[in-house]
Amino acid sequence: MSDDAKSLWCSAPADSLAWREWGAGAVVFNQGTGNTHYLDEFAAPVLHDLVAHPDGITADALVTRLGRSADLPDVSDPASAISEVLREFARLGLARRMLA
Repeated sequence: MSDDAKSLWCSAPADSLAWREWGAGAVVFNQGTGNTHYLDEFAAPVLHDLVAHPDGITADALVTRLGRSADLPDVSDPASAISEVLREFARLGLARRMLA
């Protein structure tokens, strides 16, 4: 199990994110960075769930929650895909790994 799976992750402050649903994905403006990002049908539900859990959520919990709700498109390894999305969100300033 990777560190990403065990770590708590949270989104950028919800009040700094402006959303616009766009087809299966979303466009998100992050006021904190001044950047706009297109999130595909895989990444958009991940960020939605991060925003819904301001105290943090693990990648494992995201896999369980999103898999149960069928919000994620089919991928061969959802845990790895979510970990990759979380690392990309961290790079873009959309999420961060919380300190334990």
